[in-house]
Amino acid sequence: MKKGKEYKVRIELQDKNLGSIDNLSSPNLYWELDGMKKIIPEENLFLRDYSNIEKDDPFIPNNNFFDPKLMSDWEDEDLDTDNDNIPDSYERNGYTIKDLIAVKWEDSFAEQGYKKYVSNYLESNTAGDPYTDYEKASGSFDKAI
Repeated sequence: MKKGKEYKVRIELQDKNLGSIDNLSSPNLYWELDGMKKIIPEENLFLRDYSNIEKDDPFIPNNNFFDPKLMSDWEDEDLDTDNDNIPDSYERNGYTIKDLIAVKWEDSFAEQGYKKYVSNYLESNTAGDPYTDYEKASGSFDKAI
């Protein structure tokens, strides 16, 4: 790796007991320099530029590193036609953002103060502004612009 250069990293997690986003733990990412392994500092990790996603490089891949037979139950729910980081079924039926992840809407979320969003699964920016549906719902854009 070279200093100052950005690299794409694809991380996939498989856990038989996952069940829900609440059970998901964040993996630690390490780098090694001069034989010393260290956790990569957060200031060296960047969110993807969601406004510049190429059709052949979707945020939610159409494949995985694991046996497709094991993951067949997830395929339809994970489809993201407009590549905005929100699965089509969530955009049609409702979603919210929890810990910067789009999750399927449950009525109990309203009691917890979460906002329900519905958007067009065929358009990454339903409102027609420069921000994707995910960026607007998650608040991950420069509000000063």
